Amino acid sequence: MDDEKNISTESNKKKAVARLSGQDADQERTQGIIPQAGKGTASPGSQHTIEIGGVTGEGFPRTLRLLRKTQFDLVFKQGNRVPRKHLLMFVKPNTLSSPRLGIATGKRYGKAVERNRAKRIVREVFRRFIRQHLAGIDLVVLVRPGRGPLRFDNCLGEMRSGLKKYFKSVEKAQSPAGLAPDNPD
Repeated sequence: MDDEKNISTESNKKKAVARLSGQDADQERTQGIIPQAGKGTASPGSQHTIEIGGVTGEGFPRTLRLLRKTQFDLVFKQGNRVPRKHLLMFVKPNTLSSPRLGIATGKRYGKAVERNRAKRIVREVFRRFIRQHLAGIDLVVLVRPGRGPLRFDNCLGEMRSGLKKYFKSVEKAQSPAGLAPDNPD
């Protein structure tokens, strides 16, 4: 019983007071909302800045995505098919001023971790390098199984070459049939 005499009860009283709100609240505690680390507005030079419109920032807003099954189905049915080694792309013109991306990976590609990694790579290539040069197309990218893991540089090269092929075919289809381009010889 002598041990209990030396135990201080002051710390327990402070904890009880700190939990009170209103006039009895702890006066040393800061008032108002305290921003949590990693949330709130980012500095202007930060990599994670997103403008309100979302198109010019570092994010990937919903306006640049194909979201519904009907949107995917329309691109599959009416779009041009552009095969590559790791990717199969379907490209269809749209009436919008910005491109939209849809990504599909089947379960045959691998486990969820592998599928999600492939989708992240395709999304990042589109976000960083492709979307600035395109306007008014819907693009669905299927990641093909059995071709080995998708790497960033492979994805970038295949998407660029596939889109070049698509635009050449569109340009060729729009040129008048039977007329050869002028040669200034």
